[in-house]
Amino acid sequence: MIANGPPLGMLPGRGNRVEIHGDSAAELLAAAYQIPMRQIVGPCWMFDARFDIDALIPAGQPRTKAPEMLRTLLQQRLALQAHREVRGMSGYILSVGKGGPKLKEAPPFTPTMDVGSPRRPPPGFQGVHLELGHADMAQLADILAQQLGAPVEDQTGLKSFYSILIEVPTREAKDQFDRPSLFREALKAYGLDLAGGKIDAPILVIDNLSKTPTAN
Repeated sequence: MIANGPPLGMLPGRGNRVEIHGDSAAELLAAAYQIPMRQIVGPCWMFDARFDIDALIPAGQPRTKAPEMLRTLLQQRLALQAHREVRGMSGYILSVGKGGPKLKEAPPFTPTMDVGSPRRPPPGFQGVHLELGHADMAQLADILAQQLGAPVEDQTGLKSFYSILIEVPTREAKDQFDRPSLFREALKAYGLDLAGGKIDAPILVIDNLSKTPTAN
């Protein structure tokens, strides 16, 4: 069964501690591999079985290593075995429109730059507010995939980094099926097109996973 849900970002916890309480196996896998749950294929019970993890990141290791360490923990305690493959599935294709791109290239990246992410909409605006200060098309495709709940393949061929502001008034959507058309309309301002279609999406296939953790 394919999991469907948002990807997890940085693992929760403070300092060198990782504290995960009540997450499903599917959520742990998404965190361990840093991919959306919709790109994981595994047993149906992985949505229901819940686990608590309290662990320490070894001294001298950066917190960015936590997902890799979580993968190792799942392999040791839940006998995780998995492989990656590419499968054809329904999604969306991001491409350049007929009039060509109308994007503004971002200034050179600096460590203090706000690269951007989904933000709280301005007062009075009901919808999705995306501010991307330094994003390439692959990053834009990933963010669109999160918003649409389906994989998005970048076929623009554009290689630079851009400053992009997208506001989508979701209150205008009568149902979930209207949401892609609203994003498609917003992307036209940048000379981009978003169309539904069959795409090749990377998938994580769970070959083995135990419900019962082995003892410490």
